[in-house]
Amino acid sequence: MRIVLIRREYITHLDGVNRFIALLAEELARLGHDPLIMTWCCNGIVKDQLPGWFAKMHGLSTIIPSTCCKLGPARVTLG
Repeated sequence: MRIVLIRREYITHLDGVNRFIALLAEELARLGHDPLIMTWCCNGIVKDQLPGWFAKMHGLSTIIPSTCCKLGPARVTLG
């Protein structure tokens, strides 16, 4: 089964939500599913290197495919 895990914040921050996404994606892959991590943007990491970086930072034994919608956060202007 194809499963997309979506994060509307930086996937490159080291926080509990990203750790949860990493472990969930790895377990889904181990169970035979096809997970994909989709994120709003990545900060300081080249888009092509994101899957390898993410696996290394979270100590995953599997590289999970991932993609960014854009290279930086949206700018919101109020008023």
